[in-house]
Amino acid sequence: MKLEELKEKIDIDVEGSLSRFAGMEKMYIKFLKKLPEDGNYEKLKEAVEKKETDNIEVYAHTLKGICGNLGLTYLYEKSTQIVAAVREDRAQEIPGLMNELSEEMEKAAELIRKLD
Repeated sequence: MKLEELKEKIDIDVEGSLSRFAGMEKMYIKFLKKLPEDGNYEKLKEAVEKKETDNIEVYAHTLKGICGNLGLTYLYEKSTQIVAAVREDRAQEIPGLMNELSEEMEKAAELIRKLD
């Protein structure tokens, strides 16, 4: 799969991301391919299951930065919303936000693994 095909399937800002990677598409793809193996998502899921708000904030914030740098717009926005829910004491919203994030993360990870 090529980046252009990926763009059609998930919410990703390829152009903006490539500018952050100095136009180096191979390097950008290399970093995208690290996302499915990144442990922050799994740690976030575990923290949400255990209702560990301090850890939820840490892992969601880290994931937010990763997704922002990679141009994964929807995942960035959901991570941001989770961080805000923790900081604004709206813990009841976190499971729903996490479900939305998880659905997109699983889809994105599967597609990213197929990148050439």
